[in-house]
Amino acid sequence: MIVAGFDYPPYTIIKHNKHSNAHDIGVPAKSDLHKVYIDGTETRVVLSFCEKFNCTVQINTSDADDWGTVYPNMSGSGSLGMVIKHKADICIGAMYSWYEDYTLLDLSMYLARSGITCLVPVPLRLASWYLPLEPFQGTLWAAVLVCLTIETVALVLAYKSEQKIYQTSSYGKNWWNCFKFGSSTTFKLFISQSGNSNAISFTVRVLLFACFLNDLIITSIYGGGLASILTIPSMDEAADTVQRLRTHKLPWAANSEAWVSSIRGSNEELVQDLLKNFHIYNDNQLLNFAQEKPVRIGFTVERLPSLRDWKLFGAKGY
Repeated sequence: MIVAGFDYPPYTIIKHNKHSNAHDIGVPAKSDLHKVYIDGTETRVVLSFCEKFNCTVQINTSDADDWGTVYPNMSGSGSLGMVIKHKADICIGAMYSWYEDYTLLDLSMYLARSGITCLVPVPLRLASWYLPLEPFQGTLWAAVLVCLTIETVALVLAYKSEQKIYQTSSYGKNWWNCFKFGSSTTFKLFISQSGNSNAISFTVRVLLFACFLNDLIITSIYGGGLASILTIPSMDEAADTVQRLRTHKLPWAANSEAWVSSIRGSNEELVQDLLKNFHIYNDNQLLNFAQEKPVRIGFTVERLPSLRDWKLFGAKGY
């Protein structure tokens, strides 16, 4: 039995530097690479079959550098093309139930259930000019401004009354000077700074003390919120769902068309938008993209089947 396959752990494992249990007929017999050791979850199914029905397993990797594809004119490429061109009896290595291949080839029973996920770049840290405003929400900032306005008005009126009653100087008789006193004192108290004006009346002293306590509570709450934000930084939204991957318009890539063959014929707008950002690169190009800082592209990864999936499909011995 000639098997078309390529090294794709854990489904198909092909090693040349270990003791051999098969031959690679795609390599000359005198070559050191002719004898190979094959293993894997799907390979063991083939080995068990040949052990039961007394046949020999041979591997052919001559054209099996990818899953490949088949065409209506009975030609093809990769592992699937080797089967349709009768270079191999079967092909293994995470073969999905692709519709195009189903119309031209025979598919076996399901052995495992898997799927495709995407590794995306980590979200970037939010560092902007409005970071100091994040400890309070908009409604709370509005309440703080109203509170500071009330403090300013109260201090202006109290300072004006003090100057009228005690007649200490002509400085406070001007409303503008009273406004400067009230606004500057409120701002200084808000940032925990002391003023340089002398309060004569009991009313102004009590009012200053009340404003100081009020501003102390506000600044303490604000300081605690700002410290927590700076300690645990805020991050941008991650493209961790299909909808977010579409919204971010993040490019994602793989080394073969087989990764998206199952959704290529879909008419859904969401899928079509995702496929617009899909690109095919070779392994070296994907490795270079992964080593860039920051990473600006997503990478396709196959989800391995869990123990529950093996039990669901009745697989044993894995």
